[in-house]
Amino acid sequence: MKMFKMYAFVFGIAWRSLLAACYAGTVHYVSLDGGHVSPFTNWVHAATNIQDAVDVALDCDTVLVSNGTYSLVAEIIVTNNIVLESLAGPEESVINAASEHRSLNLLSDQCTISGFIFHREWDREPDYSPPLYGGGILSASKLNLITNCVIRYALWYEGTVSGCTVVDSIISNNYSVGLSGCVVSNCVITGNRSGGLEGCSVVDSEITHNADTGVLGGAATNCLISHNSGCHKGGGMHGGTAVNCTISDNSAELGGGVFGGIVINCLITGNYAHEDDVGYGHGLGGGMYEGSAINCTISGNGAFWYGGGMYRSEAWDSVIRNNGAREGERRT
Repeated sequence: MKMFKMYAFVFGIAWRSLLAACYAGTVHYVSLDGGHVSPFTNWVHAATNIQDAVDVALDCDTVLVSNGTYSLVAEIIVTNNIVLESLAGPEESVINAASEHRSLNLLSDQCTISGFIFHREWDREPDYSPPLYGGGILSASKLNLITNCVIRYALWYEGTVSGCTVVDSIISNNYSVGLSGCVVSNCVITGNRSGGLEGCSVVDSEITHNADTGVLGGAATNCLISHNSGCHKGGGMHGGTAVNCTISDNSAELGGGVFGGIVINCLITGNYAHEDDVGYGHGLGGGMYEGSAINCTISGNGAFWYGGGMYRSEAWDSVIRNNGAREGERRT
């Protein structure tokens, strides 16, 4: 936990230093009604598409995007350490990608993206081979920052947002896992069809109503992990570490709340391990399956067969009570 806080502190210094320097650079404007005269340094000469303005922006420049919906014919590629931001926030600025490509490819080391809705239209199951990372946003560096954004309806399998830092944003209703390999703070990750997060460090966030597990690996601190479902293992959390989290009302065949991993100072409640599709197998470990709990409260969980609270798990300095199963509250 101390290491994570130090990690976040270092990132915070880097972001503040970048923003202070970048806002001193040149501003390049984007408007659907602009005159499209390069280098787009006022609203009259504004670029009519985002990519052209990004292409002329140097390190520490800003690309400022006016209100409207910007439909992409290809992914936006960012190579320099710029600030790309909307004029009036995500409610007014939408970047709409076609189903064949992602929205952003961040090849920069330390750029900032702020104040957009990233949206993709799709009405079919994806068939990409091989699967690609970052169906919505792909980043080459964790120092690339996404803030005050909404990312939704991305298709590709290996992470809607991959490899960056995401703050104060909503990642929702994507076909792929919501976030992969990211540093995450104060976000809502909800309604994603292939999991909420994979291999992320996440703090102060809500991970809810995702299918195929809420949190896969990584580390979660001060989070709500609730109403997620696992196809097989770990409805709320599969592996990784959780500290000071509430893990509630999740479901899976093995470990309705937690499968594997370590939970510390957590409340694990209202989770359920249900039977398999055949109707008579699994249903083991409503609260936890093959995990370790330290100073936790595990209560009000249920299992179709064994271990309403825990199954094949270990607990230290914890309270385990009021769990239910056909064959007992706890099996070790």
